[in-house]
Amino acid sequence: MARTTVVSKFLFIVLMFLTLADTTTVLTPMNTPILRKGPLPLADAGRIGNVTEQSFVFTWNNNQSLSYTHYHIVISPVSTSLGAMCETLENGNCTLLRKKNVTSLEFKGLDPGTNYSVIIYTSVAGLISEAGPETHTYTKPLPLADAGRICNVTEQSFAVTWSNNQNLSYTHYHIVISPVSTSLGAMCETLENGNCTLLRKNNVTSLEFNGLDPGTNYSVIIYTSVAGLISEAGPETHTYTKPLPLADAGRISNVTEQSFLVTWKNNQNLSYTHYHIVIFPVSASLDTMCETLDNGNCIMLRKNNVISLEFNGLDPGTNYSVIIYTSVPGLISGAGLETHTYTSRYTFNE
Repeated sequence: MARTTVVSKFLFIVLMFLTLADTTTVLTPMNTPILRKGPLPLADAGRIGNVTEQSFVFTWNNNQSLSYTHYHIVISPVSTSLGAMCETLENGNCTLLRKKNVTSLEFKGLDPGTNYSVIIYTSVAGLISEAGPETHTYTKPLPLADAGRICNVTEQSFAVTWSNNQNLSYTHYHIVISPVSTSLGAMCETLENGNCTLLRKNNVTSLEFNGLDPGTNYSVIIYTSVAGLISEAGPETHTYTKPLPLADAGRISNVTEQSFLVTWKNNQNLSYTHYHIVIFPVSASLDTMCETLDNGNCIMLRKNNVISLEFNGLDPGTNYSVIIYTSVPGLISGAGLETHTYTSRYTFNE
């Protein structure tokens, strides 16, 4: 009887030893399986911060109430250039020894504009816990590589067009115009302080801005975004809107056989940089004080104290018309009001 008791105690000790070893299943003398359980997972999902186009930092709490020796931080999907400071990193599973002062991990080499999930497991002696709570983040998307193109420019509107880069991952465009006109309008999901948000669609690669101020220099920058993360700024492009012409015709005075004087008002409410005073017909000996004089078009820089111009070398007794245009770099206004005069005829003394 005593011998049987010794054998039973020996079997019990062996059974307990196997249960603590690194196998997951042991058998009793009756071949009944006993399943071993891993440690508990962390109760809270990690937190993700410092998100860039190709990296983010994952942090978690070191729960002193749980018994485990290692972390397994698993990221998905697995980028081809994925990197992190792990003991081992295999197929997105980063294994870390538990240390009190190590509660964060930076993942690098990620794909921009991509939705990543992170799950943290714990382990001891090769036994891995159930999955902890899952957390998600997108990486920041990349901006478009090329600047938008501006066309169809009028006094109060222009169109912006861009290329839909299929190699980039993002869900929205943010077309930002500056300065912000008080009557600014565009067909956007939202338009706030010059930021026009548009859902990315293959057939939507243009936008018209309306309600702009004439003769004004505008800049346009296109950003991309995904899940609230906005890219860095894309290249900036600029355009002026066409300026308005002067509302009143110039006045002609001091008419002689070969000259006359044109005067006009400098309208402070209009935005423009130059005048174009155009005279017709063009006399062969036409002359005046211009920056350039080409085929009757006299270009002058706008100055507050310059509101008159004398044309010389005209033909006597000829009907001349004068039209004043305004301009900004690369854009000329519509024609202003036209004014006319004859030069005097020569007087012959008998």
